[in-house]
Amino acid sequence: MFLNVLSADQQRLFLDAAATMLSVDGDVASAEAALLEGARIECGLEYEPQQRSLDELAAAAMSSLTERPARNAFLLELAGTMVVDGEEAPEEVELLVALAKVLDVSDEALAEFVAFGRQALDLVASGQALVALGREQA
Repeated sequence: MFLNVLSADQQRLFLDAAATMLSVDGDVASAEAALLEGARIECGLEYEPQQRSLDELAAAAMSSLTERPARNAFLLELAGTMVVDGEEAPEEVELLVALAKVLDVSDEALAEFVAFGRQALDLVASGQALVALGREQA
C-alpha cells in the first residue's frame, strides 16, 4: 500500500525484513505467504526475499532509510506484515520494536502503525464477508 514511497533498494530491504518477520516465529501462514508475494508484485521487482539477521536488517535500515517518510512507510508496512495472520508472536513484536528503535521511531508512532495494520486487516475481513454474501443489486 505504501511501498511506492520506498526506492527499489529500500523495497528489497522491506521484502527481506518481511521474509524474516514471517519466519521468525517458525510458522509461515498462508496469509503471510500471500502478503509477501503481493508486496513483491506491488514493488514490481524480480527479487527473491532473503531472511536476514536482526543485525543485518538494522545496519541496512540505518544506512538506507535516511528520510522520515521512508522510515515510516517501511515500519507501517512491516507492522501490517506482523498482524496479517491475526497473531502477533513475541518474536515478531521484538523484531518490529528493535527496527523501530534503530530507525528512531517512537513507541507511540509504532503503536499507531500496529493499530493501523489491525484496522486494515479488519477492513479486508469485512470486505471478504461482503463479497461472500453474494447479494444482487436491486
